[in-house]
Amino acid sequence: MALYCPQCGRRYFSGATTCLEEGAALAPDPRLQRAFGAIRLQRFVGEHRLGSLYRQAGAPDEDFLVFEGDAIDPRADFEACVAELEKLQGADFTHIVRALAVGELQGLRFRVTPGLEGEPLAAAIEELEGPLPLPRALAVIVGVADALAEAHGRGVVHGALSPEVIWLQDGPVLVEDFGVARLLRPERLVGPPDGDPLEPSA
Repeated sequence: MALYCPQCGRRYFSGATTCLEEGAALAPDPRLQRAFGAIRLQRFVGEHRLGSLYRQAGAPDEDFLVFEGDAIDPRADFEACVAELEKLQGADFTHIVRALAVGELQGLRFRVTPGLEGEPLAAAIEELEGPLPLPRALAVIVGVADALAEAHGRGVVHGALSPEVIWLQDGPVLVEDFGVARLLRPERLVGPPDGDPLEPSA
């Protein structure tokens, strides 16, 4: 059973009794006790750099991400984020993790994507304690370049590209989190102080 801290909202797996941040007693995760429209969250998977990750009833192979936490700017224009993600819907991309759904229900801002296998580039580098083998590194470079080209062709710039969003698996290299840069706090964005992106759009 998933638990949460009523004071800070942080989620925990069963076994914990108090919040590591606040010291408050944990309670059952209320998101697992109710329905959000047609959506019923069934299981808490874990923390994500952009919020909390769940599985929903009837979709065991999909990631249901609730946007929240320190990385998310509470003043962000969520509708602009939705518009960006919708530009990438309706197409079968080779190197982009596409959003299957995005929206807001009863105050819950969320995104649904296919569940990912493998590991992020950041984890692979940490495990190796050094650079990737050259053939693998070249495959990553080509895959990321192709992902950016696919997105730029739809008028979408990533804006927060990092080893954490580059996903290595048995198949093609994937890049996730396109469109969500609009939700991030300014210090989480990739770009110079004047706001011009380092990632070219063409």
